[in-house]
Amino acid sequence: MLYAIQNQYGNTPPTPTKDIIYIIVRLHQIRGSTLTYLFTDAHAISPFTRFYDATEINNIDEKLNWEAIKNPSWGGEENSFLRLKKQAEFLVYGDIPYHLVAGFVVYNQESKDRLTNFGVAEAQIVVRPHYYF
Repeated sequence: MLYAIQNQYGNTPPTPTKDIIYIIVRLHQIRGSTLTYLFTDAHAISPFTRFYDATEINNIDEKLNWEAIKNPSWGGEENSFLRLKKQAEFLVYGDIPYHLVAGFVVYNQESKDRLTNFGVAEAQIVVRPHYYF
């Protein structure tokens, strides 16, 4: 999805990479909150995807295909299964309170400066251009 957002998605124009920010939230913080969540073992749109609620969170490592998720390749059509599994999702219902946000990842220094100008502590922001396409 990040690739599509950066390059063009349907009729939506591309989003400049510098305008995309990862918001980092730790799993244990979500688990310890009152938030409602679920996770999938593949892209949520696939009819073959399994959905798991909070009762399965202790089994998340066994439910996900970590080999696919960590694989740097997206491959061609022959890798459609890998692409589906790579896109496993963790979905939280509603808003995540700011106190649960562990940090932010941005594309470049300009993006970092924009966040600090909004009042985000510099220590909460890391620049990782290789996280983007």
